[in-house]
Amino acid sequence: MIRGRYHGEVHGIAQVDNANKQANVFDAPGEGKTIYITHAVVSVVEAADGGGTVSLIDNASGDVIFTADADSPGVYALTWGDYGYPLSENSALVLQVSGATTDATAHCSVVGYVKRKTLA
Repeated sequence: MIRGRYHGEVHGIAQVDNANKQANVFDAPGEGKTIYITHAVVSVVEAADGGGTVSLIDNASGDVIFTADADSPGVYALTWGDYGYPLSENSALVLQVSGATTDATAHCSVVGYVKRKTLA
């Protein structure tokens, strides 16, 4: 059983490249609410020369949830089970490309749910 008040499912998409290095997959849900990520697909569709990474980041804490090389095309299917991976309270989820010396393009699609913290 999931504790707290359930506020429905969420689905977000984002695309990043060297010109637009960061994009919100989900905006922050509001005070007292937390997004739990259950599934994600991250695709590196145009590889970079010279390295770099593509990452999913908890915007409030700065924690890197997932990272992949930006210099190799690939598709990454991620799952965090029924309960999901909790972002920090009232945090956005960010897709970011960094450190690539030439064009790198990545897409992601993420699903999860939002819940309000339980009051004591």
